[in-house]
Amino acid sequence: MTYDPSEQQEGQLSADEQDSLAVGEKMAEQEEQLLAGKYKDAEELEKAYVELQSKFSEGKSEEPKQETEEEPQFTQLEEGESAPFAGTLFNPTATAQLIADREFRLTDCDLRVNYEINLLTARRDLEYNLLQVRYDSLEERSTALSNLRDQEIADLQEMVRKHPNRNSHWFFAGGFIAGAVTSIAIFFAAREIAQGSQ
Repeated sequence: MTYDPSEQQEGQLSADEQDSLAVGEKMAEQEEQLLAGKYKDAEELEKAYVELQSKFSEGKSEEPKQETEEEPQFTQLEEGESAPFAGTLFNPTATAQLIADREFRLTDCDLRVNYEINLLTARRDLEYNLLQVRYDSLEERSTALSNLRDQEIADLQEMVRKHPNRNSHWFFAGGFIAGAVTSIAIFFAAREIAQGSQ
């Protein structure tokens, strides 16, 4: 849709604008015909005023009523029968809809709760598995270092047996240093395992 100012002269309205104006004027006339924008004639206005005044005066003169809890009531009605008590009437479809909505909300709530529980369980299991893998790798490392130390000690002892008089003091010192270094490595590995499990 394009606007061409040559098609319309000043002071003239398009067809759409004239229709909108006519609808607006019609609605204004209808509102003007109603009293207070709501009542058809003076009798209806007067009746509404009297009702409002009586409700207002009743509210001031009477003490506030204590609401008593009413027991729930249920009855089946056939078309044309009068209701034995005041209340809201639902047809079977509306009643089924209310029941279905309630069951849907309960099911939805259960699903959300189960989802959150499963999510938290999965997170906990993941964290546990990560810690277990870390612990296992540190334990393997510690075992490997311990085995290496034992093997080195055994090799040094074998060398000492084969050559007892040659530089035995060097072998002893080397074995001692190797044992000390291995013990320190095991100590640090054990401390790291202890910190990881906390």
